[in-house]
Amino acid sequence: MPELPEVETVRRGLNKSVKNKIFKDVLIFHKNIIEGNEKQFIQEIKNKKIIEINRLGKFLIFNLTGDNVLIAHLRMEGKFIPAKSLKEKSKYARVVFIFKDGTILNFDDSRCFGLLTLRKKKNYLNVPPLSHLGVEAIDPKLDFDKVYQLIHSSKRTIKETLLDQSIVSGLGNIYVDETLFLSKISPLSKANLLNKNEVKIILKNAKEIMLKAIKHNGTTVFSFTWDKGHAGEFQKFLKAYGHKGDKCVYCGTPLIKIKVGGRGTTYCYNCQKLKTDKYVLGIAGPVSVGKSTALNTLKKLGYKTYSADEAVDKLYQDKKIQTNLKSIFNTYKKDEIRKIINKNPNKLKKLTNLLHPLVKQDIQHFIDTNKGYLAIEVPLLFQVNFDEMMDETLLILSNQNKALIKNRGKKAGAQLNINNLANFNHYKNKATYVIYNNKSLNSFINEVKRIAKL
Repeated sequence: MPELPEVETVRRGLNKSVKNKIFKDVLIFHKNIIEGNEKQFIQEIKNKKIIEINRLGKFLIFNLTGDNVLIAHLRMEGKFIPAKSLKEKSKYARVVFIFKDGTILNFDDSRCFGLLTLRKKKNYLNVPPLSHLGVEAIDPKLDFDKVYQLIHSSKRTIKETLLDQSIVSGLGNIYVDETLFLSKISPLSKANLLNKNEVKIILKNAKEIMLKAIKHNGTTVFSFTWDKGHAGEFQKFLKAYGHKGDKCVYCGTPLIKIKVGGRGTTYCYNCQKLKTDKYVLGIAGPVSVGKSTALNTLKKLGYKTYSADEAVDKLYQDKKIQTNLKSIFNTYKKDEIRKIINKNPNKLKKLTNLLHPLVKQDIQHFIDTNKGYLAIEVPLLFQVNFDEMMDETLLILSNQNKALIKNRGKKAGAQLNINNLANFNHYKNKATYVIYNNKSLNSFINEVKRIAKL
């Protein structure tokens, strides 16, 4: 989605190409792009002159003669494309504005998420969609104390808070990642735990980054272009966004990509410090790769820990669970059930359907009733979608776990088969961190310590 620098770039281009032009007609090819009645929209636009195109946050504001302003929100794929005549109607034109001089302005939107709205000049700033917008980081009149209070009152992560257009308008995914990277603050940090100096640094860096992006005509990622297909150039200066796996320019640690509030987020876990009252790390991996060692290492560092294996062992002792297990497997003994699953993998789903909802409920209780740093070991974390409960995840793998399992004796075959059934390699791209336990014990422990955030 175009952010403030991209929309500002579009605004400047439009002022050069269509300012002072007079609308003759409007062709609407997708009615959902227009808010309100189409016929009324066309009637209000006809014979009006574009006095100036302004911008507020990510919104373009066409100041027209008469009583109205035209407000445009580009959203994901919206573009304004000027052209010489109707013969140059663009491929994804959803609305075409025809000017009296014969030229046109295409509103091009392949995904049809954009929105064009007419509002009265006398109150357009006091009604939606503009009334909810917060101050821009580049606004010289920014009231720091007011913005700080809004950020400080948020219980969300700082990433989610900065994306909230009612707090700071104009920032989107790209520039929030860049701002937090430059500020050396983790996107997972709780907004209400940041002090005034940290918020000052964030706003200062947001302003600096966006002004530089405006200077370079925005960032061209995906399909953003402006003025006859010209691309912005700020992507050349990006240090975090789009650089997953690249080395941090400050410390050399590979950047990682996680999801924060459902948005892809790239950052350096070494440089960007975490401030939170609760952080939850989920640990997953095959049998005998070192999950318990990782959990114990984190416990020694001050983490509160939870083992799903231990929780499952307790469930196996529960009389009601034993009855349910016996009805499915004709036994409630764990080792015997493992053998049955190895012979008939389809029965694994029946076991998970019985036990995992109870484990999930127990994990949620553990998360809800504890603060600080929490580490939760769930071998099948990704397979059962428990990763959605975690802030970050650690997947432990090993090329040597066959030998480690065989050291356990007669259960080796069954355990190896469980590893194969789970297909852990499939989830490498979902994990925040992947550690291969192929070297010495000390080396493995040091790798765990490196991501501990303490």
